[in-house]
Amino acid sequence: RLITTLEILRAGAVPAGGSALIEKLVSSTAEELADLAVGRFVRWRSALCRLAAGAAEAALLAALFASDPEAHSLLLARFLHPARELPRPSDVLLAVLPGNVVAARGEDLVISASVLRGKPARVQVFIDRGGGLQPFEMEHEGAELRLAVPSLRSSVTYHVVASQFRSPTYQIEARDRPAASGFEVVYSYPSYTGLAPRRAAAPAGKISAVAGTVADLEVRCSRPVASARLQVSGEDPEKLEPQGDLVRARIAIRRAGSYRLWLEDADHISNLWGEVHPIDAVPDRPPHVRVSEPPESILVERTTPVEVKYDVSDDYGVHELEARIERGGGSVLQLKVPPGDVSPAPDGGVVCAGALRLYLAQLGLVPGERVEYRVAATDQLE
Repeated sequence: RLITTLEILRAGAVPAGGSALIEKLVSSTAEELADLAVGRFVRWRSALCRLAAGAAEAALLAALFASDPEAHSLLLARFLHPARELPRPSDVLLAVLPGNVVAARGEDLVISASVLRGKPARVQVFIDRGGGLQPFEMEHEGAELRLAVPSLRSSVTYHVVASQFRSPTYQIEARDRPAASGFEVVYSYPSYTGLAPRRAAAPAGKISAVAGTVADLEVRCSRPVASARLQVSGEDPEKLEPQGDLVRARIAIRRAGSYRLWLEDADHISNLWGEVHPIDAVPDRPPHVRVSEPPESILVERTTPVEVKYDVSDDYGVHELEARIERGGGSVLQLKVPPGDVSPAPDGGVVCAGALRLYLAQLGLVPGERVEYRVAATDQLE
C-alpha cells in the first residue's frame, strides 16, 4: 500500500471517487507507518559493529599514511594512474639538510643526510652549478652522511640519491655579505668651542673631532639590513635600529679608539663585524703666547711707559689674558690684559693681537729695581 500511495502522489492522478479517496488512502498509510517497528528490520548491533570496524580501518590507514606520506602518496598515485610512468616506492628513506637555504658567498657549507629507513650502500649528491649535474659521494660521519661544499661562490641546486630514493631538488642561494658602503657624520662640538654643528663625509668610516664632540653617524649599506649593532672600543655592543639600508649611530668622542658595526639581513647573513674604523680624538691644545715687543731685556727710565705688544693663538678662542710682573722680592703683580683684535689663524683656530702699556712709576717700582714680566693666556676649556 505504501508504494501504491507514493506512486499516486508522484503521478498526481485522481482516480474515480475523487480526492476524498486519495486522502483516505494517504491517512491510512501514515497510520500504518507510525505503528511500524523499524527494529524488526534493522539489526542495530550488527550495524554498529560494522561501523566501528570501518572507523578502525580508516584510522589505521591514516596512521600508515602519516608514517611515510611520500611513499604512500606514490602508492596511491600508481593505483589511481596505472598507465603512467611513476617511480616505485623506495626501501630507503633519507632526511636531507639544509634543504633550501641562503648562504654567504665564500662560506663553507655541509649537505647532510640521516637514514630513516633501509641501509643504503651508496648515497650521492648531484650538484648543478649551472653547467650540468655532477655526482659526489657522501661519507659517513657518525650516524650521518655528509658532503662538504667549501667556499661557495655561486648559487647551486642539488638533490640526493640512494637506491630508489631521490630527494626533491633544493637550492642554495649564494649572497654577498652586507657591507657599509658610505659614511656621513654630523659633528656637534662642545659649547665652549663656539662651533656650529657640521655635516661631513667620513671616508672609510673615520671620525675625527675635538674630544667632547658627539658624532651622529649615518651609514649606507649595500642592501637593506634587519638588525645592526655598534661596538666602540672598550665598550659593550649597542643595539641599533636600521631603516632599510640606512643605519644611524651616535658616538661620543672621549678618547682615540675605534668602532665597528654588525650588519645582518633578514636571512641572517651578516658582515661578521666587518672592518674596524678609527676614532680620532683631537686634543685641545693650550694657547700659544708670543711677545713681539719690547726685547727680552731693556733698560728704561722710571717715568717712561713700556709698551708690550703680544699675539695669542688658540684652537677655539682665548678666555682670559693677564700680565704677570715679578719683582725682585718675590712679589707678583697681576694685571688684566684686553684680548685685542681677534682674527682667524692661517692654520685654523683664532689669533688675538694687542698691546699693553706699563707705567713703572704707577706700579710702585723704584730706580734700580729689576723686574720680569710675562703675558699668560687661558683658553675656553680651562
